[in-house]
Amino acid sequence: MKRKAQIHIDPHPIVSTENQDKKPKRQEFDEKLHARNALRDRPDFKELGTKYPEFGKFLSEKASGKLQLDWTNGEAVREYNITLLKHYYNITLTLPSDQLCPPVANRANYIHWIEDLIQIDPASRAGRGSVRGIDIGTGASCIYPLLGCKINHPNWSFLAVDNDAQSLYIAEQNLNLNRQWLSDQNQSSLIQLRHVTDGTTLDYLGQETYDFLMTNPPFFSDLEETQLNERVDATAKATEVVTQGGEVEFVGKIVENSMRTKGQVTWYTAMIGRKIDLTVLERKLRQCGVPHVKTSELSQGKTTRWAIAWSFTVPPPVRIVRPRRNFQIQHKILNSEVHQKIQNHLASHNILTRTDEEGRIAGQIELEAVITDFIITITQSREDQTLVAFYFSPEGNGTAFIDELESLFPKPPSRKERRAEARARENK
Repeated sequence: MKRKAQIHIDPHPIVSTENQDKKPKRQEFDEKLHARNALRDRPDFKELGTKYPEFGKFLSEKASGKLQLDWTNGEAVREYNITLLKHYYNITLTLPSDQLCPPVANRANYIHWIEDLIQIDPASRAGRGSVRGIDIGTGASCIYPLLGCKINHPNWSFLAVDNDAQSLYIAEQNLNLNRQWLSDQNQSSLIQLRHVTDGTTLDYLGQETYDFLMTNPPFFSDLEETQLNERVDATAKATEVVTQGGEVEFVGKIVENSMRTKGQVTWYTAMIGRKIDLTVLERKLRQCGVPHVKTSELSQGKTTRWAIAWSFTVPPPVRIVRPRRNFQIQHKILNSEVHQKIQNHLASHNILTRTDEEGRIAGQIELEAVITDFIITITQSREDQTLVAFYFSPEGNGTAFIDELESLFPKPPSRKERRAEARARENK
C-alpha cells in the first residue's frame, strides 16, 4: 500500500497579490502535436508577418500589443497555412479560392505517425530501398505527398491518385512549383499523379508493392450534413467534403479490397474525422480477420482526428494477459479429447478457430458488442485434473461463453467430496 505524502501547511503564509489578476502564461509549444512535428513550437506571428507580407496583411494588433489572426476569415487561414508550408518546409503551394485549404500541422502529424508505423518492423524492409506510399484522394494541394517527400527527402516517393481531373491539374501545377527539389537521383519526380475512377478499388496497384497507403476521406455523406457543422471549410468543393456513405463507407471499401491485395501494401491507413466511425471501422477489420490493427489519436490545438492502420504482413505484438477465468475438468479425459470437443462445439456455432504451434485454440467472438480475440489453453494442472484457461483481448466479460463450454464436461469433485472419498477408501 502506498503511503500518502505528508503535506505541511504554513499557518502564517505570505500572500502576494501582484500577479493574481494575470492569466496563466500560454505554452510556447503545442504538446498535442507529434514530437517531430516542426510546428510543435508555436509559430511567431510577428516573424511570419514581417517575412511574408501577403500573410502579414491579415494580422491585427490586440490591446496587449500582441498580433492576432481572424480564424473565421477563410482567406486569412488559407494564407497562414501556405505561409507555414513555405517557412517550415520550403514547400511552395498555390490554391484557388474554391479548393480545400489543408491545415499543415494536422497533415504533418499523419505523416509522422506513418513514419512510426514503418519503424515497427524494420526487418521487413531489408533490401527494399526507398519508402513507397500511396495517397488516395490527393486533392489539388497534393499536401501529403509533398510533406512526406520533403520531410523524408529523398527517401520517400508517392503514387497520388484522385478521381477529380481539375484537382489533379492544380496538383500538377503545385508539383511544378517544387520541381527543383522534387526529384530523385535519376531526376525522376518523387510524386506520380494518376487519375482513377474510384481510388478505393486498389485495382491500380497492379503487381506493385508499397510500404503504406494513406487516405483522408471526406467525413460527410451529403451536403445537408455539412451545413449542420459550422467548422466545415466554406471554400471547399463539394467533392472535398462529401462522399457517398461518408468516411465509413469509403474506408470500408478499402478494407474489403485490401483482403484481396493484402501483402502488396505493408500498412493500410486512414485518418478519420469522427471517433464513432473509428469504432465501426475497427470492428469491421476484426470481423474480416485482419491480424494486426492499430489506432491513434492525432490532435492539433482544439481539433482531434483519429488514425487507423492495418497490416497483413507485420506481426502483431505478443501480449500476455491474465486469464479472466478458467475451469477444471475431471480426470480420465485426455487433453486431446478436451481440445476436440471444444473445437467441435465452437464450429457448430459458426465460430472459426485455429490451433497454433503450441496447441492453443484461437478465434474471435463478440462480447458485449465488441469483436474480441480469444485464446484457450488446455494443460494438465494436476495428475487427475485438466485446466482450461481463457484469455481475451480486449479484456471483456466472457462469463457466459466460458460457462457454455464448461457445461460440456463433468465437473471435478470439490475438495470436500475428495476428502469424503478418501475417508471412504480408508474405511474399506
